[in-house]
Amino acid sequence: MLSLFDRCLRSDSELEQRVAFSQRRLEFLEDCGSSVSKLLDAYEEHQKLLKELQASKKKRKEGESE
Repeated sequence: MLSLFDRCLRSDSELEQRVAFSQRRLEFLEDCGSSVSKLLDAYEEHQKLLKELQASKKKRKEGESE
C-alpha cells in the first residue's frame, strides 16, 4: 500500500490530488502502520504539501484580483 501512495505522491497529478493521497497515507499509517518514524516522515511531507497548496491558492487569488 505504501508504495502505491508513494507512486501517487510522486506523479504529475494535480497538487490537490496529491494532498488527498497524502492525507489517506497518513490515515493508513495511523491505522495500520507499525513504525512511528514512517508516520512522522509522512506527516512532515504532508505539511509541506499543504503549505505548497496554500501558496498556490494564494497566487491564484492574487492573479484573479488583478
